[in-house]
Amino acid sequence: MAARQRRALAEGRSLIAGGPAAPRLPALDGLRGLAALLIAAYHAWLLSGEAALGGGPWRDALSSGHLAVSLFFVLSGLVLLWPAARDGSVGDPLGFLVRRAARLLPAFYASLAIGVLASGLLVSGDLRVTVGSAVAHLLAVQNEARLLPGYEGALGFGVNPVLWTITVELTGSVLLLVLAPWFLRRPWACAAVALAFAAGVRLLLPGLGLDARTDALLLSSTPVHFADFACGMAAAVLLARPPAWLRDRAAVLTVVSGTALTLVLVLAGGPDGSVVRSATRADALTTVLVPVLFAVLCVGVAVRPPAVLRSRVAVWLGSVSYGVFLGHFLVIGFARTTLDLPVDGSLRAFLAMEAVVLAGAVGYGVLSWTLLERPAQRRARAFSSGRRRRSSPSAPPDASPARAAG
Repeated sequence: MAARQRRALAEGRSLIAGGPAAPRLPALDGLRGLAALLIAAYHAWLLSGEAALGGGPWRDALSSGHLAVSLFFVLSGLVLLWPAARDGSVGDPLGFLVRRAARLLPAFYASLAIGVLASGLLVSGDLRVTVGSAVAHLLAVQNEARLLPGYEGALGFGVNPVLWTITVELTGSVLLLVLAPWFLRRPWACAAVALAFAAGVRLLLPGLGLDARTDALLLSSTPVHFADFACGMAAAVLLARPPAWLRDRAAVLTVVSGTALTLVLVLAGGPDGSVVRSATRADALTTVLVPVLFAVLCVGVAVRPPAVLRSRVAVWLGSVSYGVFLGHFLVIGFARTTLDLPVDGSLRAFLAMEAVVLAGAVGYGVLSWTLLERPAQRRARAFSSGRRRRSSPSAPPDASPARAAG
């Protein structure tokens, strides 16, 4: 084993799956699918009245479920830098951006359109669309735009507020592309700087005397959340050039990081989801611990994939997870407004909401993947392949270091 590992390292190969590094890491798709289900379950619990669930660790862990959003960003940083970390080059920047836009924007715009057209079935109040918010959403800067003086646009037009994350995904991807050369050379130093910045913002905000709304907006901004991307990027470099001990210790990393994350969720949780969310987002220690532990978990899972995450069902769920995320809040709105499901905080209310949301969100995810995401990604890959052929006629179809982006 040791001799094979030394040869693999000398040849610049990954130890994952005992051979050359693959363009994709299927177990991470499974992990992404589970994260999407956790987010959906969290919002189903929150918007069905926050069932007590016995007041124990199950309730506490679920009330901290919003922290799973950090895993999405960590996974994005890992997957987007993974090809460049293996090949030592960021490849074609325009091709990278086209593929990233194709991955995110068509499904994002579709969710916006559905929210507007079906708003009467999804929200009990008025649809909140202004010229400014329409422009911000079309440009996918709806999250950062809220920091502009006088801007009053509601996230997702008041129908689908979880769409704030798409701004972070897109702008974080651009930052990743710009900073990739530094990360490839100094991954640990760069990740440490990003984490220190995110923690420092949280430590300094109380002394700035800003109002609560501005505090909350700053904490959801891309520069602060880039710490999550940075942890994923550092994980990508580690996986591309793994130390000899990693394969034998990967299962330990998975168990330790998974256990630690569970403890963080339980200890941070409580009966009031809004209080938990505000407290965890403002806590510097949680800000550092969560993305670091998620990155360690990703490394362990990638090197020694648990059977449940590499199964066909889990990998399939990962492929439709973006649509699950985009659609789950729309389903909750439909369940509350049109189906009139109970929201009295009872166990019955939670289970009813959970059943409808999971079924509806997975169905939405399948349609989004089949009709929008997969066709858009195929066209984007064809565009990138055409650019590569024109620039280097002898290059193979998958020669770009950024081919796995998205």
